[in-house]
Amino acid sequence: IAIHIKRRTIGHVSDAVDQLMKHNLAPNLPAGALQNSNAFRRRFCYTEQTSLVLEANLSSIMALYVQYAEVSHHMADMLKDDDLMSIGEWLTFVRHVGLIDSYQLSVLSAKNIFIWS
Repeated sequence: IAIHIKRRTIGHVSDAVDQLMKHNLAPNLPAGALQNSNAFRRRFCYTEQTSLVLEANLSSIMALYVQYAEVSHHMADMLKDDDLMSIGEWLTFVRHVGLIDSYQLSVLSAKNIFIWS
C-alpha cells in the first residue's frame, strides 16, 4: 500500500487497499476461503435427507449439544453467548467422537465446517 502511495501510482489509501485485496490477495486465496456459506448450507444442511436424520435423532443430538456447548463456560467468558456452541467446543466434540483420529475430518476441515455452517 505504501509503495503505491509513495510512487503516486494510486492516489488514495482506500484505492491501494482495494488493489491489494482484489489483485494481490484474492487470486492467491485457497478455494475454502472463497466458499459461499449459503451455498454450503443449501447443499448439505437444508436438505430433506439431513432433516430426516436430524429429526430421527433429535433427543440424542440435543443431549450432545447441551454437554458440549458447556465445555468452555468460564466466568472470564463474559462476551460468550451461552446458547451457541463455540469453535473450541465444536472441535472438542469432533475429537471426542473420533472424527479427527479416524481421519474422517482434519482439524482444518472441522474448522471450515463450523465457519461455513
